[in-house]
Amino acid sequence: MKSAVASVAKPKAQAKTLFADHRAPVQIRAQRIGEPGAPLEISAPEMVKDFWNNVVTKTDWYDPEKEAMIVLSLSKRLEMKAWHLVSVGTQDECICHPRDVFRPAILAAANRIIMVHNHPSGNPSPSRLDIELTRNIHENARMLRIPLYDHVVVAGDTCYSLRWFFENSPDIRQLKWVV
Repeated sequence: MKSAVASVAKPKAQAKTLFADHRAPVQIRAQRIGEPGAPLEISAPEMVKDFWNNVVTKTDWYDPEKEAMIVLSLSKRLEMKAWHLVSVGTQDECICHPRDVFRPAILAAANRIIMVHNHPSGNPSPSRLDIELTRNIHENARMLRIPLYDHVVVAGDTCYSLRWFFENSPDIRQLKWVV
């Protein structure tokens, strides 16, 4: 049996080639966009907003006119291990699939995750699609045992925590959040 071989395709990319006994190699890739220098504790939506405004908006791929989704991979102590770009959308929509959210979290050995996306409109209120996506990711997170700690919508200097939304909305089916 051949052993796994690791190679780097780009300076910021990680790639692993896995070999089976008689099968062709399979390429697995996750793009690592950024890593914090020192451990950075992210425990409140305002901290997520500050990270977005001070780091994410300075990247070369960021376009303030389009929605973008990132995932923060956290340790058990809520220290950020890494963050990854999941999707860049249009002015009012950003589509992402659970596999796109969890692939980088699994590779980063995340204990939990925070999803973050922006609303270029300046209104941080979650849309119906934001609520449905949060519920879907939350259910998948339970199966993978990588809890969704929060989903934060950033709009300029304001933000909205969907964790707070689910915990405080009497008409919405409640989700069980990790502490």
